[in-house]
Amino acid sequence: MQTSVIIVGQGLCGTWLSYWLQQAGIPYIVVDEEKENTSTRVASGVINPVTGRRMTRTWLADTIIPFAVHAYASMHEHILHELSPAAYQQEIPLIRRCDIIDFFSSPDRRIDFEKKATQFAAHLEWPEDEHHFLHHFQYEMGYGIVAPSYQVDLQQMLEGWRKFLQQKDLLLSEQFDHSALQLTQQGVQYKDIQASQIVFADGVAAAASGYFQLLPFAPNKGEALIVEIDGLPASNIYKKGSTITPWKNGLFWVGSTYENQYTDILPTAAFRQEKEAWLRSFVKHDFKVIDHLASVRPATVERRPFAGWHPLHPQVGILNGTGTKGVTIAPYFGKQLADNIAQQTPMMPEADIKRFARVLSRG
Repeated sequence: MQTSVIIVGQGLCGTWLSYWLQQAGIPYIVVDEEKENTSTRVASGVINPVTGRRMTRTWLADTIIPFAVHAYASMHEHILHELSPAAYQQEIPLIRRCDIIDFFSSPDRRIDFEKKATQFAAHLEWPEDEHHFLHHFQYEMGYGIVAPSYQVDLQQMLEGWRKFLQQKDLLLSEQFDHSALQLTQQGVQYKDIQASQIVFADGVAAAASGYFQLLPFAPNKGEALIVEIDGLPASNIYKKGSTITPWKNGLFWVGSTYENQYTDILPTAAFRQEKEAWLRSFVKHDFKVIDHLASVRPATVERRPFAGWHPLHPQVGILNGTGTKGVTIAPYFGKQLADNIAQQTPMMPEADIKRFARVLSRG
């Protein structure tokens, strides 16, 4: 079989790279073993312009957030158009406006919001009535609003795009076998597939082995509960230390943690106990835990993605390391790498792995 690009992985990065190559008319094939506990499949799917406890501006927010909003809407239309109703009946958009209600846990948090609201006036605002949510939550210090924020239905996106790949015979559903990959003068050979280039978009697997394990990855473990909360509106994302985010089928996602030191990737009893106690103290409605999820995110030391080509093996590329902001930045950098493949346009220096050429050359 002959193609132009082999993409390893169908998480956020692999999905977006293959989508943009599809739009550009570049032949490709995706190699991916479907797993339930990947970081993309258990992520909340939140896009927000101001983030974190220190309330910092999302990197490149003015560029990548409008780009992402348009990209997710376009992908939804593409999937609807390409798949039959029997294969894809989800007419609910992949992305929707879902502003964050940020409840203050202390007077200092409120003061910090006041200061940042002046600095980020376009994204931080005060409610007309700070008592509006007292029917649903226990809070004393009021709240602010982070807007515009969005939520992406990542499960619907991944499932829909996978069905598209299967329908077009563009998916090799198996675990990638590194021993079957050979580099050639013409490009790469994987089993019976010949291609000009290969791109590893396989999340934390790239940090463990292969051509890019010398990059400064900083994987971290996250956990979340999937809960049923009777009577809680799904119109917003609610935050007070931890976060409650609307999930599929009327459920809510509650999390998350960022553990740099962990012994396994399994859910922990301590996390569940902590979040259940937090829910009882914060939410005024009855709730029921439906599921407990855990995964490892492919974050990086610099908190910047890895994109581009290996300095010693220019036919071997990577699109990875998007971490907790993957849902926000993966569409943009997937497009950058697809444009680089199609038109040889340069990558953004902050993401280009040329910045690690000396390190990668050691391997």
